[in-house]
Amino acid sequence: MSTSIPPKFTPPVSDKLTPAEMAVHLRQLYLITNQHDQAIIQVNNKTSSPASSTATDIDTVGVTSFNSQTGIITFFPALGQVNNQTGVTAYTIQVADSGKALVFNDASPIAVTLDSTVGVPWTAVALNLGAGTATLTPTSGQINGSASLAIPGGGFAAVYFDGVNWWGSTAAATTGFSGTVALAKLTGGGTNGSITVVNGLVTAYTPPT
Repeated sequence: MSTSIPPKFTPPVSDKLTPAEMAVHLRQLYLITNQHDQAIIQVNNKTSSPASSTATDIDTVGVTSFNSQTGIITFFPALGQVNNQTGVTAYTIQVADSGKALVFNDASPIAVTLDSTVGVPWTAVALNLGAGTATLTPTSGQINGSASLAIPGGGFAAVYFDGVNWWGSTAAATTGFSGTVALAKLTGGGTNGSITVVNGLVTAYTPPT
């Protein structure tokens, strides 16, 4: 790029431009425009643009994900989905169950096999809505340091796998008092009454007299 000082542009001073003045005017504009274009070219040649990145340029191998696992990142694609196993009394968990709610509902006992080949990370919530107990048993390793974990009817468990052993945080269903309470009669010639309660809810009431 030239370092010479560009000629000073002095616009014509007359009210009406003569052809000679117009020629000078156009010549100065041409020179300044040409110098401006040359300066831009020189700057572009000396400036290196950062390489653009596209989706195909990203290599997930070696990247650490939010769960601290390395390699291909797993983002629990089934998170929030439901696997309804109502009426099933034997089930083996799948890789695709990770992130799901597993629903079990049967009056008979339910055998749930925890397949230790699913890999990590793996987690799910097991809901037992039936009367039968759902028992979680790993194919290898232990769960909470034991051979199995029982989920009573109405309870649930959050289940996790560390690659060797399984872990589960269980919660039982909350039930209230069930029974019948006798109410003494109010007068000598009256009758007794009663209140029947099932799981803390009043289902029947006979007032005393």
